[in-house]
Amino acid sequence: MSRRLTGRSVTAPYPTGSASYSTRARPRMVDPLFIAGLGAVPGPDRLSVSDAVRAGRYEKDRAEADGYVSVIREPERASYEMGLAAAKDALAEAGLRGIDLAGLAYTSIHRHGQPRLWAPASWIQRHLDIGGHVPALSVNQGCNGLLQAMIALGPLCDPRPDGQLLLVGADRFEASGFDRWQSDYGLLYGDAAAGVVLSRQSGFARVLHLALDGAPDLEELHRDAAPSDETPDSWRREYDVRRSKKAFLAAHGHAGFAEPLNRALDRLKTGLLSSPYWTGPADWLFTPFVGASVRDATYEATFGALGHRSGWEIGKTHGHLGTTDGWVGLAEIRAKGLLHSGDRVLIVSAGVGFSCGVILLEIL
Repeated sequence: MSRRLTGRSVTAPYPTGSASYSTRARPRMVDPLFIAGLGAVPGPDRLSVSDAVRAGRYEKDRAEADGYVSVIREPERASYEMGLAAAKDALAEAGLRGIDLAGLAYTSIHRHGQPRLWAPASWIQRHLDIGGHVPALSVNQGCNGLLQAMIALGPLCDPRPDGQLLLVGADRFEASGFDRWQSDYGLLYGDAAAGVVLSRQSGFARVLHLALDGAPDLEELHRDAAPSDETPDSWRREYDVRRSKKAFLAAHGHAGFAEPLNRALDRLKTGLLSSPYWTGPADWLFTPFVGASVRDATYEATFGALGHRSGWEIGKTHGHLGTTDGWVGLAEIRAKGLLHSGDRVLIVSAGVGFSCGVILLEIL
């Protein structure tokens, strides 16, 4: 029998370019916020799902249920090197330098290939000549980490020339003990990075709505029943995401996961639909690049009707990219010329904790 789990809505605690509300907050008009620059570095290699199934690396029944075609792989660069490249592209589009920034966050879900206490945000800070007085945070808060960092650092973003924010997300699952095919249920993992610059002054897209919600009781989904001592083989346990999920589902059933998550998503949807800037389905919808076995019963069930075109055509060839699914997808449709002035893009993100969020953009 599953138990009832609850979460609460959180409204962005700073001006978001229009109104950002939850079901518990009244709408308010606020100052504009723009996406001034966007960079993306997807892994250049494609690993075929059919090849993985034939090689016995990925179960055939899961492949059919999840609906992926391939995942992308970065064969050489470390995740933080990918992140730096994406950050440079985003800053170049925004016409900014490191000295123009008021804050930096580096978000990820996987190891960066360096000693555990090393901070990749500080490496980005050094290589972009961002002053030591500027907050630089390495954020490991699941796949919704980039959007959470956007909300948390938002108060630093103001109309001053040095009031912009840089958000970086990067993950590389290649060359580690993590098995992109077998370590988790319902999703495959791809390698990619993205950089996003937020500004109060101008940009290629305006933020119309930004909100966060979640179901904190679902943190148990990724936690072992008891802590374990560190051993030389601890990395094997750390990469086995299926183990804790299996224990959670045995205790609470699938409803114990889907019901609290869907309640949080419903609250986000209610807040979005009540926004004066919501005029109907967005031109593009990006939900997390998780397999259909998970996505259809959660993110698509709630938001699927709110977008004319789906980013899953990208997701099913890239895999789940950690914190950057929607941002890499947005960069790809921009590069292909599929966006036009006035188009609206809705990005839904989610991650362990359990946290989820939405951001609605208007292309200028």
